Amino acid sequence: MLVAVFCLPITLLDSLYNGWRYGAFLCKATPYLQGVSVCASVNFLAAIAVDRTQDDLANREDNRLLDMDVFLMHHDPLGSLL
Repeated sequence: MLVAVFCLPITLLDSLYNGWRYGAFLCKATPYLQGVSVCASVNFLAAIAVDRTQDDLANREDNRLLDMDVFLMHHDPLGSLL
């Protein structure tokens, strides 16, 4: 949301026009906010992965099947589709 509201319009307009027209503050704030947004997205996705793994561990009775699922998800490119 942060990228769509703040960073995307500035980046688009910067690509359309020659030179930076938005001042020193936006020159420094735009890349900073893009980085913050990426970090927040990565951390959010990692939290979802941890939550799903904990849910799998709690709800599965057959640990061998769980071990195979975890192995495939981390070692097989198509394993994440399981």
